[in-house]
Amino acid sequence: MEPIVTGSQEEVRAIVTLVAQVEHAQRNGLPDALTEQFRPDAFWTMPYGDPLTGLEEISALAQNTTVIDHGALAAS
Repeated sequence: MEPIVTGSQEEVRAIVTLVAQVEHAQRNGLPDALTEQFRPDAFWTMPYGDPLTGLEEISALAQNTTVIDHGALAAS
């Protein structure tokens, strides 16, 4: 099944690039590279834990996590 993609090619490329950068940062334990992907007013939800609001909360989590085998972040 092919995904249905709407929007301009430029928008699609930007989203694909962002997802790849977040994945790379998570898989390689690069908290600063992960934090750089978020705006100061970001809101991040995860399948576990409380939602994070703002760059400060996201950065604090990223700085205090390690990478586990499947690339998800886990508290160290």
